[in-house]
Amino acid sequence: CNCPGQIPTPFDLACRLVYQHHNIKQCANTSCTLAKDLRQGIILSNLKSLLSRGKASTQHKAHRLKEEVSRIGEKITDNHLCLGITGLSGSGKTTFISSLINQLLSFDQPNVALSGFPPALSQRILGVKLHTTRIDGGKVFPYQESYQALCGNNPRWPQSTTDISGCTVEIKIKKSPSLLSGIGKPYHSLYLEILDYPGEWLLDLPMRQQSYSQWCQQFYAQYQHPQRAAILQQWLPELDKLDPLATFDPAVVEQLVMQFKSMLSQ
Repeated sequence: CNCPGQIPTPFDLACRLVYQHHNIKQCANTSCTLAKDLRQGIILSNLKSLLSRGKASTQHKAHRLKEEVSRIGEKITDNHLCLGITGLSGSGKTTFISSLINQLLSFDQPNVALSGFPPALSQRILGVKLHTTRIDGGKVFPYQESYQALCGNNPRWPQSTTDISGCTVEIKIKKSPSLLSGIGKPYHSLYLEILDYPGEWLLDLPMRQQSYSQWCQQFYAQYQHPQRAAILQQWLPELDKLDPLATFDPAVVEQLVMQFKSMLSQ
């Protein structure tokens, strides 16, 4: 290249470095054919690199979008149902819940009794899983203990409910043909949250309409009856020892609560 030399620009200096690397004769004139060819080559190379990165980024975003659509589709088709079981003490709440869970876990057995559950009738249940997770504010429902009590060598009724407990049963159901059936997994999950409430809570429902002061007045009036007053006298001495301004002691309060329950049972 024999074009006249000029004051080199930063691009010209970069070109010279490239020329030297490839053993090409240097040229500072950006208007010469060799410089133009090199400039075009660098631009095309940069363009190809940019397109390649753009294609990879587009593919990555498309994959992320597909995953997000699938996740949203599964969330839309999944259902959550909370079932609360309550009744008076000894009415069979724990036994009923244990039987319900057992029937769901045995959905594929010939003697299962789920005739009122449409997915079972249409044979769309693919699987059932019991999640023994702690329910907020309560304990885990003792399914295994209750099942062993009912089906053991010496059958007996399960222990009565003394506090709120619960569990979650996940039921995988084959999707019915619909617009969303092709999104995500070929099934959707029904999460059945079962809560076992103590029967005595039903007797406390009227208290929801009372203030604490009103409840105290009602309780005091009820225990003016001679027979109830005699029972109350057994508990009052212990209650008199309680200092309302003292530091809260859970052990002392628990003992008083147990004594109060014993008094109510009389």
